[in-house]
Amino acid sequence: MKVLAEASAPVADWQAGLPDELRAMIQQAAARNATEPSFNNSVAMADNEIALLLTQTKPQPAAALRIIDLYRAAVDGGASPWEVVTVQEYLDFLIAVGEGLPVPVLRALGEIRAAI
Repeated sequence: MKVLAEASAPVADWQAGLPDELRAMIQQAAARNATEPSFNNSVAMADNEIALLLTQTKPQPAAALRIIDLYRAAVDGGASPWEVVTVQEYLDFLIAVGEGLPVPVLRALGEIRAAI
């Protein structure tokens, strides 16, 4: 049992630190997008915000709107139709496999998908 407990500790540490890592990655993507605007740099902010959303049980009401704005900015910045479809398929996938997610998170994903 001791071996199993020790083996699970790194997983718990990794999970506990994930929100902070995602926030740091969002800041890095924003800095890159400020100096080198592109679809990839812009959408990285939204994608990491989605990952952050998935770590929550009760997301803040403004979370979905913030993510929608980030995706819209990425699309409005000159996304190709293929890039837009890729984002939509990504969201569709998360919704399809996210049955066990908390209802507020699923609702937010649905709102985001409907807006893209």
